[in-house]
Amino acid sequence: GFLSNAEDLFYDSLGYLYVADTGNNRVLKMTTSGEVLLEITSGMGTDLNSPRGVFVDDEGQIWIADTGNLRIVVLDKNGNDVREMGKPESDVLGDDFTFDIEKICINNMGYVFALKGANIMKINSKNEFLSYMGTPDVGFSFTRFLIRKFGSLEQRERTERVEPTAYNNFTIGADGNMYGVLASGTSGQIRRLNSVGENTYPENSFGFNIYKQGELTPTEPTFNDI
Repeated sequence: GFLSNAEDLFYDSLGYLYVADTGNNRVLKMTTSGEVLLEITSGMGTDLNSPRGVFVDDEGQIWIADTGNLRIVVLDKNGNDVREMGKPESDVLGDDFTFDIEKICINNMGYVFALKGANIMKINSKNEFLSYMGTPDVGFSFTRFLIRKFGSLEQRERTERVEPTAYNNFTIGADGNMYGVLASGTSGQIRRLNSVGENTYPENSFGFNIYKQGELTPTEPTFNDI
C-alpha cells in the first residue's frame, strides 16, 4: 500500500533504502527503484506503534525509534529480533520522563544517540544515559532579562518556560560529526556538532530567492532531514 506520513529515510552502505512509514506503523526496506524487500511491522513480540526513526549500523542491524511504544527496537538484517531498549537507567531522568524519541543514530563506537525535541541523548550499549548534547541556545534577550529582574511572579514563570528550538532530524556524517536540522528559525537551521556537542557550522540564513509576481522574493525553507 501507499506510505502514510513517512517521517524518516535511511540509505545504507549497500545501497538500500529504509523508510519509517509512521502512519502505517511499519518500516520498509526497499531498493532505490522502489521494490519492497522487507516489511517490518513488529519487534520483540510487539507491533510497532508510530515508528518515527530508522538507522542501519555497519553490521546491518536495523535500529527503530518505536516512538509510540516508548522504546528502541533492534533487529538483524533479515528483520529478526535482537533486543529492545526502553527508558535508560539514570539518576538525571526523572520519573515523569517519557522516552518518546523521534530519531536515532549509532556511531562507530557503539553509542546510541536518540533525538527528543531539542535534546540529543547519548546512551551507551548497556542502556545507561550518559549526557545531553547539541541543545540549541535560546540566546540572550534583554526583554527576558528585564522581566526576570522586575516582572511579576506570573511574568517570570512564563519567561522561564522559553524552550530551545527542536530538531527535526539528525545523522552522523562520514567525518564523524553529527549533522542536524532545526524545526524553525530564520538562521542557523543547519548544525554540525563536534564530539562535545558544539555547533561548528556557520550561523547563516539558509533561505533562497524565488521569482514571485515578477520579483525576487526571499523564502525561508523548513528543513526536515539531512
